[in-house]
Amino acid sequence: MRPEYLSQKLDRSLADQRRRHAADEVIESAFGNHTGHDESRGYGTKTREWQQDTVVRLETIEHELTNVSFRLAFTKSRARTPETRRDFQDVTIALINNVWVSSVVTKQTKPSPTAAKFLEALHDAFATYEAVVFQSLRAVKLDQWIRECVRRGPLDKAKPNSMRALFSKYKLELIRDNHIACNDDLVWLVPAR
Repeated sequence: MRPEYLSQKLDRSLADQRRRHAADEVIESAFGNHTGHDESRGYGTKTREWQQDTVVRLETIEHELTNVSFRLAFTKSRARTPETRRDFQDVTIALINNVWVSSVVTKQTKPSPTAAKFLEALHDAFATYEAVVFQSLRAVKLDQWIRECVRRGPLDKAKPNSMRALFSKYKLELIRDNHIACNDDLVWLVPAR
């Protein structure tokens, strides 16, 4: 079949779906396409994307630990608003040791002065304690990081409630600002992009 014929058939199909579901407001459909010789764009005409609300592109990513890794890039997203912007960020996905691993591609923001002290304590924890390997990343245990925070001063062991609250607050800030990541009792540094 010619690509133009398929495009016309797709347009009719979408129009039929819109008429049938006019009262529902939500029409969920997924259409696949492929690239030609130019891998930066879809093969053929772009008219098939005109009526779509979201267009996602998969890009091959080379990863030393697996052959299955790719980046999801949103080239078009009508539903994106300032509140939902994070839902449409580019993300890298890989299958490493039979576990799907993903990382959102974001830039790191500068941590607050107090969060910077917690980050420095984490760097000291990596220098002081033996790191463990978690999904090909060097990580330390949370209790080792807490000990370094007490030793360096941001946490006061004499005030356990305050210590717990402060640690939780600044750990979450560092996660939010893409400086660290955690899994259960392990924490690791996120490489700067």
